[in-house]
Amino acid sequence: MKKVPTTETVYLEVARLEEFLVIMIEIHGNRSEKTGMQKRADIRLIRSSFGTLMAFLALFMAFSMPAVGHPFAVLSADVVVHEDHLEMNLVATVEEFYYAFELPTNEYGDLISDDLRPIAKKYKEKIREELIITDVDGNRLEPDIYDMVPKSAASWEKLPESMEGEVLYKIRYPLALPPASLFFSHTFGGEKSLFPSVLKLDLTQVGWPRQERRLVGKTIVAEVNFDWLTEPPAGDSRSASELEKEETERLGIVSYGSIYAFLYVEPHEVRFEILAPLATVETWVPVKRKKPSVLEVEEQEAAKEDIFQFFARTNPVLIDGAEVLPVLSTLDFFDLDIRDFALRSEPRPVPLHIARMGLILRYPTRGIPDSLQITWELFSESVRDVRTTLFAQRETKQIILRPNEPVLSWTNTRKEPLPEIIPVSAPPLSVLSFPALGFSFLVLFSALVIGMFVSGVCNRTRVLSALVLLGLGVLSWPFARIEMSTPFSPSSSVSGEEARSVFSSLLTNVYRSFEYSEESDIYDSLDKSVGGELLADLYLKVRDGLEMQEQGGAVSRVREVLLEDGEILPKPEELTDDRAFGWRGTWTVEGTVEHWGHVHTRINRYSAEASVRPHDDGAWRIAGFLVTDQERVKFQTRIRKMD
Repeated sequence: MKKVPTTETVYLEVARLEEFLVIMIEIHGNRSEKTGMQKRADIRLIRSSFGTLMAFLALFMAFSMPAVGHPFAVLSADVVVHEDHLEMNLVATVEEFYYAFELPTNEYGDLISDDLRPIAKKYKEKIREELIITDVDGNRLEPDIYDMVPKSAASWEKLPESMEGEVLYKIRYPLALPPASLFFSHTFGGEKSLFPSVLKLDLTQVGWPRQERRLVGKTIVAEVNFDWLTEPPAGDSRSASELEKEETERLGIVSYGSIYAFLYVEPHEVRFEILAPLATVETWVPVKRKKPSVLEVEEQEAAKEDIFQFFARTNPVLIDGAEVLPVLSTLDFFDLDIRDFALRSEPRPVPLHIARMGLILRYPTRGIPDSLQITWELFSESVRDVRTTLFAQRETKQIILRPNEPVLSWTNTRKEPLPEIIPVSAPPLSVLSFPALGFSFLVLFSALVIGMFVSGVCNRTRVLSALVLLGLGVLSWPFARIEMSTPFSPSSSVSGEEARSVFSSLLTNVYRSFEYSEESDIYDSLDKSVGGELLADLYLKVRDGLEMQEQGGAVSRVREVLLEDGEILPKPEELTDDRAFGWRGTWTVEGTVEHWGHVHTRINRYSAEASVRPHDDGAWRIAGFLVTDQERVKFQTRIRKMD
């Protein structure tokens, strides 16, 4: 069913246009000779005119125009400026082709085309006409588009016809002289578009490590200045061929008008992550704000609860056949400058027409579920499909949810259990076992026999008593024994290699305990390797070390614990057991956090002094722990690959 906008929606769109034109007057006035009084007069004229037109436009549009959730596309360009030419790698999405040529689509929102090459070739003319680069004298640079390749596929026939497809244009602009300044603008998206396409421009002067990053639009001219007199630093030159990192930096999010969903099935939770244009979200949940086209920081905070409650009621999630309500993990708003949606940057106002919402919902579980089902209910004229990626244990697959296929189902076929924490057995103590009770009876028996022999009195009563004492001594010999250390046992029964093995196993157990989600389960697991008096302190230290603050404080999953080196130390004086020992060592911990279809890997190195002693149950436990040094060795972000 076609969705028709309400009069309120139309008023909002007209108000956005009004504010857009007011801002343009301000920008134009700043660059012209107009006085403040003249600019205010222009603004009053626009607002009075819009007041007259709003009612007429609202009634007309309400009966004639379908709702549009997010009518814009984003291009990106990497530019390297040389003294005699400019090299550009321009990436245009299929979404841009769709808006540029009003291409027909099928019921799933995919383009109706077997080969996008003619469309991409036709777009070359738009680049020549609508991408505007001028020098300080106003002379426009002429482009040489010398190559055109499908960036997201092996061939043109395999280029996705969905909005995720990309085409790379390699362009060279000759320069007569080293430019002092260049001015970048464009008219992509059409002269009459309320929300024209946005160009993300990354520009570098050859030889320099610095990089200008600008957002360029039809009315937003980016001016970039260059210094050709100062000697650039050696060994840091960049060229267009070195700019192929764009895909990694964008982390697979190539369509800014689409909704992306990521579903993670992990040992302690199911996590549903939704990345959607804010303009689309507003068609479901009205967002209150003072300025029609900008969402301020305090307004973002006020909108979070309404948005969360809306998504908590829609898109039901069944875990093992039962519907589970979500817990809000994260809800943030991003503009186009954000490359990594997991980074928690300082809140700032976001423009409505280019902003996106990042929502993470958590569904707590105890272990990996047996089955999972999610139904996407939010389809409309502007939401024709939802690109969903499922990450379940070692399985990765992509599913496009559509109105006729709105359900994603998953069944656990691997049944991988949570790790079992096995205590590390300590060697038995070298002891002397003394049969105190049996020995006492034998002493009494011996004393009675000697007495009879010395006194010469050997009657029936004494003989019977001696036999009873002898029988009691023999019968009680295995019982009521006293154990004590042998006087000739060594001061320590653990060698350096044995100590290394024990500490390494205990350390691995400690980190594996954090694969459990419930705090009680973590404590129970830690209790098998850590002394009770140290348990709470070590829990907090390890958890703090696993948190990635740059990823919003998410706790990383431990992938590897590697003991690099160490040495055995003398037994601490406070430990009385001769088997106890001290250890000074260094180890690395590799942990990962996954969000939004990419993986953050961090390796930290720690040095610490510890004491280890046997427990009453015969297992080794860490009794003391002092971190003496820690450092970050590596931090890397990569896109999660398909199976």
